[in-house]
Amino acid sequence: MFDLPRVRYEVIEHRVLEARCACGKVHRGRFPDSAPNPVQYGPAVKADAVYLTQYQLLPVGRTTQLFADMYGLCLSPGTVYASIEQADGHKHCRGGEGCAGCIRRRPRRSAGTRRTISAVGQRWMPLTSCPGSRARLEESRLAVERLRYYRGQYGAILTAGWQLNPEAARTGGWRGRVKQSIATNLLGRLRRHADDVLRFLYDPNVPFDNNQAERDIRMPKLKQKVSGCFRTTQGANAFCIARSYLATMRKQGRDLFYSLILTFQGQPPQPVLSK
Repeated sequence: MFDLPRVRYEVIEHRVLEARCACGKVHRGRFPDSAPNPVQYGPAVKADAVYLTQYQLLPVGRTTQLFADMYGLCLSPGTVYASIEQADGHKHCRGGEGCAGCIRRRPRRSAGTRRTISAVGQRWMPLTSCPGSRARLEESRLAVERLRYYRGQYGAILTAGWQLNPEAARTGGWRGRVKQSIATNLLGRLRRHADDVLRFLYDPNVPFDNNQAERDIRMPKLKQKVSGCFRTTQGANAFCIARSYLATMRKQGRDLFYSLILTFQGQPPQPVLSK
């Protein structure tokens, strides 16, 4: 039978020795660097708080309740926020495999007030404009003739789609763009962004689909809309850094909880960046 033991917190007391030399000088030991204050929470507590809020998307209030129910440890919401800010201060995400960013949109008027909306999303443009992809054509897994063949087939499919879903013509004296059907708009995007859609033909490092990108962006959007939201830009940036770091470490098979413990000990494991 597999079971879990009752987990309780433990208190570690650090002591230093003080001695007076025969010459009269007093020598005093040093407390460890991990205990700079008289009373504080250890790296495992902070790592658990960051993991639950930034990766498992628990709101801060429910995180403090979980600590009280499971560990018998009463944390304040300020302690959780401080742990998140401390993890953010290490700045350990430098363009990993799952980086997300906080993008500020222009203000919208709603109910007579002006609010600034912060959106969390993948930085799509850097992903779609990959310099050097065409330069790797000679190293591609497909011959040039095959590339031309598939490119032609792609164009033929779009042409057939345009025949079945032609663009709506302008009628009357209406100004602006003419409203098109969903299929027509999709065909237009596939035509305008053909290089990005077919990038996997030229660059073996680009996957065939964007399923992984959609999975990466789903959790930040869930956090933004449902699980706690983002009340400040600083909090959104802290979430993006922590989530990007943890998502990258997860893809590389690293232990997330142990990585966070090392982070709060001042030794954050660095993800292996793709070349």
